[in-house]
Amino acid sequence: MRPPSVRVLDHDAYLCRTVRRNRILELEGYSVAVAEDGQAGLRAMERSPPALVLLDVKMPVLDGVGLSQVLKERGIRIPVILITGAPDLQTQRLVDEAGTAEFYTEEQP
Repeated sequence: MRPPSVRVLDHDAYLCRTVRRNRILELEGYSVAVAEDGQAGLRAMERSPPALVLLDVKMPVLDGVGLSQVLKERGIRIPVILITGAPDLQTQRLVDEAGTAEFYTEEQP
């Protein structure tokens, strides 16, 4: 039996490498795949839907809010946790409309 998968989508290549290298999610029993833009993540999710998506709001090609909306429009029901380092009320409203499971802000140094 395959372990449940988590897809991590973030434009920050360093963060994606760190998630893979640290293996925190794998140690908890998840398989992990990463992508650095929303379009690549969407293609991968259409081929193999994950159990959970950790999604950055700001990404090239297709941003996190847009990707959440596409998933909703296509009836792809995957829990999505959106993360941003630059929260604002407009983003919060868009996140709410997209129907994501959770919305978190990154701690800024």
